[in-house]
Amino acid sequence: MNINETRQIKTDEKEKYPVKEKSKLTAVIAVEVFLLIFGILDALGTLNFGAFSGAPYFLFIASIPIALMYVFGKKYKHGVFKCMFIVLIVAAVLEVTVFQFPTYSSFFGSDKQFGVAASAASIDDTEVVKNSDGSVTVTGENEVVLEYTNINKEIDTIKTNLKFKRTTKCVNLTVDASDETNSEYRYAIGSKEITANESSQYIRMNLSGKVKKLTLRYKTVLPEDKVKIKNIIFNKPIPFNIMLLRFVIIGLLALLAYTLFGSKAFRRFFEEDKGKFAIAVISVFLAALVFMTSVIVYKLPEGGLAGDFEEPELNQINQEVVDAFENGKVELESKATEEFKNLENPYDWSLRLSTGEQGEWDHVYYKGKYYSYYGVAPVLVLFLPYHMLFGNYFPTDIAIFLFSAIGLMFLCLLYFEFISRFFKRIPLNIALAGFVVMISSCGVFYLTGRTLFYEISISSGFMFTTLGTYLLITSNIFERKRVNEIKILFSSLCFGMAVLSRPTLAVYAVCAALFFGWRIIKEFKAKTGGGVPLLISSVIPLGACAAFQMWYNFVRFGSFFDFGIEYSITINDFTNNSFYLIFVLISLFGYLFAMPSFSPTYPYIYNNFNRLGCNGYYFQDAGSLPGIIFLAFPVLGYLFSGKAIKLIPDKKQRLKYLWMIGLPCLIMPIIIICSVWESGYAVRYVADFTWEMLIGALVILYFLYLNSENVQRKVLFEKLMAFSAVAAVIVNGILIFNFTFASNQYPEASAMLERMFSFWR
Repeated sequence: MNINETRQIKTDEKEKYPVKEKSKLTAVIAVEVFLLIFGILDALGTLNFGAFSGAPYFLFIASIPIALMYVFGKKYKHGVFKCMFIVLIVAAVLEVTVFQFPTYSSFFGSDKQFGVAASAASIDDTEVVKNSDGSVTVTGENEVVLEYTNINKEIDTIKTNLKFKRTTKCVNLTVDASDETNSEYRYAIGSKEITANESSQYIRMNLSGKVKKLTLRYKTVLPEDKVKIKNIIFNKPIPFNIMLLRFVIIGLLALLAYTLFGSKAFRRFFEEDKGKFAIAVISVFLAALVFMTSVIVYKLPEGGLAGDFEEPELNQINQEVVDAFENGKVELESKATEEFKNLENPYDWSLRLSTGEQGEWDHVYYKGKYYSYYGVAPVLVLFLPYHMLFGNYFPTDIAIFLFSAIGLMFLCLLYFEFISRFFKRIPLNIALAGFVVMISSCGVFYLTGRTLFYEISISSGFMFTTLGTYLLITSNIFERKRVNEIKILFSSLCFGMAVLSRPTLAVYAVCAALFFGWRIIKEFKAKTGGGVPLLISSVIPLGACAAFQMWYNFVRFGSFFDFGIEYSITINDFTNNSFYLIFVLISLFGYLFAMPSFSPTYPYIYNNFNRLGCNGYYFQDAGSLPGIIFLAFPVLGYLFSGKAIKLIPDKKQRLKYLWMIGLPCLIMPIIIICSVWESGYAVRYVADFTWEMLIGALVILYFLYLNSENVQRKVLFEKLMAFSAVAAVIVNGILIFNFTFASNQYPEASAMLERMFSFWR
C-alpha cells in the first residue's frame, strides 16, 4: 500500500465520521421534536393521556442532556460524560417506572371507578354546610365525618376533589373502614395530608375484599381555613407524579459521587490543577446560593420582593434600634406601662401571663426602660444607613440572606486559600470532599431557612467571622512572608464587628488577638521594622470595637462588661436562673454526640432532643439536629490529634500548632457550646462553631495523609472522605429541608419531599 492510498483511506475515514454524526444528530432531533409535540399536546389537553399525563413532557426535558451526550459524547468515551450518560438514562427510566409505582399498581383494581357526592354521606357535624351542588364546605378548625355504608365493592384508591381557600394550606384525612376480614370498623386504617397539589388528593388503600362501610374524616387545621369537598371518586387510577427535581437531584448526586470516587482528573494534586478545583468550589457555592435564594423567594410575602421592601416585618433590630440611634438614644422608644413597672418580678413569665402585662417580648428591661440585647453591628452596617438614605426599613429576611450569602462566599474563599497555602499536595477529590462536608454542615442554611430577627445577629456574626478569618489567612501572618498590614487592619475590624454582632463570638476575637500578638513579638524579635505597623493595624480596630461595646454596655446597664441578657423579657427569668452542670452536658451532647434516627417514611432523618433526664427547666427552640460528628464525619479527625502531634519532632513546634489549631477550632467552639446552657438549645447556634471545628479536624487529617507512606491507608482515606461528602449532602440536605419547610407551616413543600422519596405511597 503506497502513501497515496494511505492518505485516501484516512480521508475517507474523516469523511465518514461527520456523516455518521449528522445522521445521529438528525435522528435525535426527530425524537426530540416528536416528544415535544406530544408534550405540548398533553399540556394543552388536546390528547388525553389520562393517568400518564406529564410523561411526554418529562421525557422531552430529561432526554435533552442525554441526547446531547449521545451525539457529542464520542470524544468522551470515558470519564464523567460516560458516567452521566448512564446515570441520566437510568434516572429517566426510574422516573417513569419504579417511581410511578402507585400509578401502575392502581390499574389492577378489581372494581370499576365510581363516584359519590360528599353530601350523600351521613354527616354528623351540624356546623358543616351542605351545598346545593352536592358539595360540603368545612370552615375553621373543624372536622367533618363522611360515612358511607353498604358499599360492597373493592376500593383500591380514594380521590377527594377539594377546592381550597387561597390561605388554606392543608386538610388531614383519616380513613376508617371495614372489609371482608372484619365486619366492624378498623379505625385510622389510612391517613393522608391533602394539599392544593392534586397528586396529594389520592390515597391508595390496601384493604381485603369488598368494603362494607367507610368513614372519611376531613380535619381542617387553622381557624381561618376553608375548604369545599366536591365529591369522592373511588378506584380512579393515580396519575403520573413526574418530578423533574428528583431527576435533577439524582443526576447531581451521581456527578458528585463520580467526581469524588471515580474521576481520574480529581486524583491529581491541588497544585497541579488549581483551576479545576476553583471551578468545583464555585459550582458548589452557586448551588448553595441557588438553594438559599429559592427558599427566600418561596417565602416572600404576598407582595413579593417589592412588597417585602415596602412593608417589611418590623422588629427591634431593623426598626427600634434604628429609630433610637437616629434620635441619639440607646434606649428604645417602647415605653413600659405603670402596671408593668409595678409588677413584683417583671421577668417572671407566669406572673406576666396571670396579670396580662406581657411587656415587650424578648426585649431587655432595666430600670423602667427597654433596650435591645442583640448586637448592633447589623444596625450600623445595614439597617441604619439604609433607613437614613431611603426612609424605609430594610426587611429582615433579605438582610439575613445577604449576610449569609456574603459569609458563605468568604468561607469558600477561605477554604481555597487554606488548601492553597498549607496543603498543596492534597489530591483534588479529598480537598473537594472536605469542602462539600464543610458547606453542607456549616449551619448557614438554617439561618436563611427561618428568618426571624434572632437570625440577624447570627448571620451577621457568621459573615464577619468568615471574612475576618479569610483576611487573617491571606495576610501571611502564619507564613514566613511579609505581613500585609492592610489585611490585618480589616481582619481586626471584622473580628471586632463579629463581637458587635454577637457577644458570644468574642472567643474568636480573643484568638485573633493572640495571633496578632504572636506575630508582633516575632516581628520585634526579628527587628524587621514591621512590628510597629502590625501593632497599630491589629490593635486599633479591635480595640475601637471593644471600647464601643463597653461604652454601649455602660450607658445602658452601668457596667462595662454587662451585656444585659439577664434582663430579657422572655420565657425564663434569667435574673434568678441557677447554674447546673447538667445544663452544660445537655448542650454538649445535643450539639456534638446526639445520634440521628432514620425512617423509610417522612421525615426520613430526624433527632429526638434529649434532656438527659434533667429535672429542671431547659429551653429547646423549634427543631433539633444530630450531633456534629454525624453531620460532618471528618470532625472525628480530632481523635487522631495525638498521632499527628507525634509526627512533629520539635517540641516548640508541637506547642505552636497545638494552640494555633486547638484554641480556635476546638477549645473556643466548645466554650460557645457550653455558654448556651442559659439560653437553651436552638438550631441556629450551629452557625457559630461548626465550620471552625471542621477546619481544625481537616488540618489533622490532611497532615496525617501527607505524612503517610501507606498507600492502602491513603486509598481508604480517599474513599472515606468521598463517602462523608455524599452522606453530608444527603443527611444535611434532608434536615435542612425539614427545618426550612416545617410540615405544620409548609405542608405542600413537606408533601413534595414525601412524594419524592416515599414514591410507593
